[in-house]
Order: sequence, then C-alpha cells, then structure tokens
Amino acid sequence: MHIFAIENLSLLFNALINLGLAIFIYTRNKKNPINVSFALFNFFLTTWAFSILFYNNLNDLSLAIYFMKFAYVSAIFIGISYYYFSGVFPRDTKDIKSEPPKYFNLVFATSVVLVLLILIPGYLTKGIIIHEWGRETLLGLFEYLVFAIFFIFFFVGGLIRSWYKYRATTGQSRMQLLYVVFSVSIAGTFGMFFNLILPSAFLQ
Repeated sequence: MHIFAIENLSLLFNALINLGLAIFIYTRNKKNPINVSFALFNFFLTTWAFSILFYNNLNDLSLAIYFMKFAYVSAIFIGISYYYFSGVFPRDTKDIKSEPPKYFNLVFATSVVLVLLILIPGYLTKGIIIHEWGRETLLGLFEYLVFAIFFIFFFVGGLIRSWYKYRATTGQSRMQLLYVVFSVSIAGTFGMFFNLILPSAFLQ
C-alpha cells in the first residue's frame, strides 16, 4: 500500500489528532482521574492507529504481524481506559455515585495477562495473506473470541454506563457527557464494524 493512500493518511491524521488531545487533556490536570483516564483513552487510540499504519506498510511480514499484535493490545487498553473513565465522569450525580470500579485492579491484572498472551508468537495472529486489495491477518478462532468478549464487555459496557449516567446528569456536566459519549459511540460503532466484525475469525 502506498504511503500516501487515503487509508494511511486517515490513520496518520487520526493518530496525530488523538495524540494532541491526549497531551492537552492530561496537562490540564495531571492528578484528576477524569483527565488521566480520558487522556489514556486517546493515547491508546493513537497507538492503535500507528500500529495499523505500520502493519499496512512494512514489507517485512514477520515484523508487520507484531504491529497487528500491538493494535490488539492497544484495543484492550482502549476498552479498559474508557471503562474506567465512564466510572469517574461526570462527578457524583443525584442518583449515581461516580467512582472507579472496586474490582478495577482485577480488570487491569486480567488485561495484562491477555496482553502477554497476545504478544506470544502464533497466539491470535497466525499469519498474513497478501491480496490485491491489501493484507489479511489470519486469526485464531478461540483467541479472537476471548479478545472480542473482553473488548466488548469493557468498551461497550463503558458506553452503556455513560448513557445511563447521562439520564441522571444535569447542567453543564450533562452537555459535556452527551458530547463525549455521542462522539465515542459513533466512532466506536464504525471502528468495531471495520476492525472487529469484518476482520473476525468467524468470517475467514
């Protein structure tokens, strides 16, 4: 794929925008868990985009496949960082107390185990096939199912919690939450369709 192809330029543009957002949000308040978690969410969107960019353009397929692994690792942390964010933002409402999930340490430990498994050669990513339209990654069915369940539970679960909290939020926080959850929902829906459903091991 040519480096100036539309897909590559789109990935690069999104990576730089999300990186800028991550830095801006984090530097606004480095000790606020809301800022930290949403900055991490944007940072892992950046690493995901760069991973796909390198995967698409590296001639060395043995190296390219590791960048696809990094994309899956990034997706895991996209899910759990948004899940954490949905627990702390907005601040306490009338009916809902905003706080990090009490079991989040277990979630993080589980995600680290899954990341280490993904980085093992042959786990999840089995190989790459070159087509006229681009590259196809061969995926292990069981490993993909574990990843998909993990990602959907935390990312979609975080979105559901954000929409639920939106109903109980008022004032400026309500508008802020609407902007965040609406934009993340739209981007997440397209992202899951093109990067979770279409490349699914069940469709190979």
